[in-house]
This record gives sequence, structure tokens and C-alpha cells, in this order.
Amino acid sequence: MIRGLLTRREQGVLIFLALALVAAGSFLWWEQRRPGEVTVIHDEEDLDSPATSEDAAEPPAVQSEPESAGQIDEVVISVAGAVKDPGVYRLPVGSVVEDAVDAAGGYAEDADPAGINRAAKLIDGTTLTVPAKRSVHVERGSEPVLRAPSPVSNIPAYLPGFVPRGTRQQPSLGTAGASPSGQININTASSEELQTLPGIGPKLAGAIIEYRNKRPFMAVEDIQNVARIGPKTFEKLKDLMTVSE
Repeated sequence: MIRGLLTRREQGVLIFLALALVAAGSFLWWEQRRPGEVTVIHDEEDLDSPATSEDAAEPPAVQSEPESAGQIDEVVISVAGAVKDPGVYRLPVGSVVEDAVDAAGGYAEDADPAGINRAAKLIDGTTLTVPAKRSVHVERGSEPVLRAPSPVSNIPAYLPGFVPRGTRQQPSLGTAGASPSGQININTASSEELQTLPGIGPKLAGAIIEYRNKRPFMAVEDIQNVARIGPKTFEKLKDLMTVSE
């Protein structure tokens, strides 16, 4: 009898297991038949509109600072006198007298470059007058007269030997390098006037002018700093020269 009960239990267990398997299979089959939910993951940046996205917006263009309205990069100067093409010219700031002469076509044939400071910086709104060489005019029964075809009307900075601490009186016609006492002003005299001094020829006159363009003479004794002018030559010249007017 016990053997018969065990058989029934075994049968009951088997039936239970069979039903459980059928139920599990049915559940799995049902789950597979149901339409699956599709989960879409959106990027947060994609959800924003490109027109309103701060990241998509172009960075503002960097604007360069405007140049100062008061900045001046050129000077306007009138070039007159013994040049080939007188007129008004615009030149870069820092240009010198020689640059202005070049802009005006260069020196005319009768120009006297020694009458101006060719290394002086140009000043905006001024006039540069290149002097002409002085000529000797002789009339019958009279002594030779030294004449200047055109007056020198430059501002002091454009004159040879200019000293920034003060200004000099403008030279008169025919006596640009002569003082009221008749002495030759070695700071303003032309090459021809310097050659009227004893022992001064064209080469020494040119050396004197070249020296004073770099360093004006502060005293007549300073002329001994020019090459080939020693104490003996100075003794002959000292009473005939001056550095003031």
C-alpha cells in the first residue's frame, strides 16, 4: 500500500511539474509575441534648437580698437626756392629736410645746400626755402657787389648751426654770415663767405659746414676742432670770426 501512495505522489509531482512547464512556456511565448517598447535616448544638445542654442551660436567677432583720431602719421610742408619742382608735399613723420628736397625733384642748378640744415626734421605746416647761390654783380666804375637772388625765409630749425635753446635773427641779403661788426659768423656763413677768411679754401669751408651741422660752434675757439685748423691758422682767424650776431 505504501508503494502505491508513492507512485501516486510521483505522478502528482510529475503532473505538477508538467503543468508548471506548460505555464512557463505559455508565459514566455506570450512575452515574445507582445510588441517591444522602443526606448530612444536623445542627446540633450540635440533637443535644443540650433537657432536658440548658446553652443551653436557663433562667438561675437572681436573688433579691433579704432586708431586714435589725434594720431598724425604725416607732415605737410611747402618746399620753395632753388628746387626743381616747388610745391606742397606730404611726407611721413620723422622726415628731414633732404627728404623734402628729394620730393620736390632735387636741388636746382643754382641751389646752395650749405645754406640749410639738411638733417633737420620737418615741422608740419612750415615752409622750407632752399637758398640760391649768391652771385657777384659788377657794374662799370663800381666795386663788385655780392647779391642773393632769393631771400632766406626758413624757420630757425632749418638753418645751419641752429641751437634749440634760442633763435637767431634772420640774415640779411648778401651778408648771411656777416655780423654787424663785419665778422664772419661761422655758424651761418655760406661756403663762399667762409672762403673769404685767410687760409680757408673750398675743402676747409666744407669741413666747417659739415662740423657745424652736427655740432654748432659755441665759441670761435671751437673751430680748432675741425681737421687741419690748428693754433696758427686760428690766430689768423680769431678776430675775423664770431658765433653770435
